[in-house]
Amino acid sequence: MLIRSVLCLSLVLVAACGKDEPQAKPLPKADPQVRSTVATLAPADSAVVVQFASASKFESMIRSMGETFGAETPPDPLAMMFGGTGVDGSKVDPNKPMALAASFNKDMPAPSVTWILPFEDAAAASAAHQGGSRSEGSYAALTASPEIGEGGCALADGLLAGDLSIRVDAKKLVGIYREQIDGALQMFDQGFQQGLEQAYGEQGAERMGATSMSTAMTDSVRTALDSIETMDCVVNYGESGRLDLDIAMQVAAGSPLDDADAAKTDLTALATHLHGDFPCVLLFRFDMKGYMDMFGGVMDGVVQDL
Repeated sequence: MLIRSVLCLSLVLVAACGKDEPQAKPLPKADPQVRSTVATLAPADSAVVVQFASASKFESMIRSMGETFGAETPPDPLAMMFGGTGVDGSKVDPNKPMALAASFNKDMPAPSVTWILPFEDAAAASAAHQGGSRSEGSYAALTASPEIGEGGCALADGLLAGDLSIRVDAKKLVGIYREQIDGALQMFDQGFQQGLEQAYGEQGAERMGATSMSTAMTDSVRTALDSIETMDCVVNYGESGRLDLDIAMQVAAGSPLDDADAAKTDLTALATHLHGDFPCVLLFRFDMKGYMDMFGGVMDGVVQDL
């Protein structure tokens, strides 16, 4: 089941969260040839794949966003991106799509990143690279690691079209970092209860249902993590300064989130009736029944503790 959210930013912020909206169009996939090339060259164990429309588009997007939001931008965004990778950005074709793929290991301090880049002579670029590499057609896969992982990344085949498209294998990441995630949630659980005890005393925290509240929150996070299989985030930036952010999550069939958004309210259509001059507009759907189902146990615990 697909859960989709849409965010549009330009001085006006419009958010629409929903599933199977009657009038919402499905997110288009990236060019099939690009998806095929990235899937072939990216390591099979990649858990995150990012596709850029082109180097020139990304650079102009960064500079334009910096001007729009008054933020300082690096003099050479591409050089900053490729820093420490051994990639010569000046030889990358600036007008063709490019991508990166990241592989994760809980025992490694940082992910292993592989760039899939277009060159005039990809074979020569691959041969000259001081690290793991391979090439296909006009693209070369380059990594700073001594060796490059075996190719064949199924995740990349689902890449969506956009100026910047990010695809995450959430199920794989959760599996890799399950121990760390559980440890962090346990620390939050303990810290939340201790914080209430310090603020209201042990008996006060007990009357407030501190244990029930913290358990409900950590359980909801575990539920989400165990339900989501993949996440996609697509960014498009217009010359007018409008930033469109589209997010989609694929959840496992039969999981707790599989029926989490059955109302089918079309917020995308509703957004067209809003005045465009407001500095900030936010639309959202609130599922009262789902909220009460999730936190009903907390409320029951608070009542019992009173």
